[in-house]
Amino acid sequence: MSNLSQKYLSLICGIFEKRYKRKLTETEAKTIAYRLLNFGRVIQNFYSKKKEQYGDKYDLWLEDFIESSESSDR
Repeated sequence: MSNLSQKYLSLICGIFEKRYKRKLTETEAKTIAYRLLNFGRVIQNFYSKKKEQYGDKYDLWLEDFIESSESSDR
């Protein structure tokens, strides 16, 4: 696994502390950071597969997908 920057860990700790009113240990912060990174990779992989699948129509698919997501949230 790659090394996480102290700035990234500090950001995660700050957000968590502000939301949950408690401090994270370094191990907890690293665990959350690795999970966020993994989630980002999954999302990136998903969209790259969609781009391969739709080719030039990917931008249209993405716009439709975003619009349908926003309308279902309401």
